[in-house]
Amino acid sequence: MTEPHDNRIATLTAFSYEAVVESSGRYRIVHELGRSASGVVFKVRDVEDDSLAAAKVFAERLQKDLAFRADLRLVAPMLAGVFHPNMVEVYRLWENANGAFLAMDHVEGESLARILDREGE
Repeated sequence: MTEPHDNRIATLTAFSYEAVVESSGRYRIVHELGRSASGVVFKVRDVEDDSLAAAKVFAERLQKDLAFRADLRLVAPMLAGVFHPNMVEVYRLWENANGAFLAMDHVEGESLARILDREGE
């Protein structure tokens, strides 16, 4: 009898947000911009053209979820085709043995949390 599939990727071990980005070979982390339950966003430098970008690395629990990864592969190309002044441009989805992340435009500025702290709700 076979074991039921638990919808997880068994190959991910010793998860590191930084390793997901650095192993792309394309981006180098400048510093962390923020964290949430869904993952971490880094300011990164594109080593091919020396430009700045942002990398959204998804939380380990999401990295291991096969359904999430399949949805991400479906949605990422659609996001990369959306251009609007109120949205950051998504460049592409990067995936490797360490995990997945979205590479996107980096926008300088204050976080919403800082603005709310300063100006109130």
